[in-house]
Amino acid sequence: MTKWWMVRAGDNNELIPEWQANKIASIGWPHLGDPRKFAFREKFVEHSHVIYADQKPGTRLSWAGQVWRYYNEFVLNDRVITYSRETREYLLGRVTQKPEHRPDIDPLYPNVMSVAWESKRISRDLLSQGAKNTLGGTMTIFRVDDWKQELLGLFSGTHTESVEATVQDEQEAGGV
Repeated sequence: MTKWWMVRAGDNNELIPEWQANKIASIGWPHLGDPRKFAFREKFVEHSHVIYADQKPGTRLSWAGQVWRYYNEFVLNDRVITYSRETREYLLGRVTQKPEHRPDIDPLYPNVMSVAWESKRISRDLLSQGAKNTLGGTMTIFRVDDWKQELLGLFSGTHTESVEATVQDEQEAGGV
């Protein structure tokens, strides 16, 4: 089954031009090194506790967990979505190569996977309130499978949403 992932484009949303030019998506935590050197997640987490000893334990666990998931749960043909704050648009891509540790591409974001980015972008304003809420999560990577039908419809141009559903979403959000 194809999984759908949100991948944040850097701390300040600065990576989108690099991602599109190089046909990649990437995440940071360069000091953790290559997680493939660790046979077990627990060992990688222990490593993160040493590397980021000045951070809170929960933060270290979250960071190591996200890098571990990136390497161990993304597979070929999974869908990747990211958000451009500048244009208020979502971009969609497809994983074409599993993640690699490539500090030569970007030393700050060395965890890199190949992604075929689609040229079409979708305005944030076209999404339902539920999709906006989910896609607005703060983690660097997270699953968004529950919204794949809506996203596919918007990207393919076949999404139809009734006026009543739009009004209801806005009312629930306190907008109407």
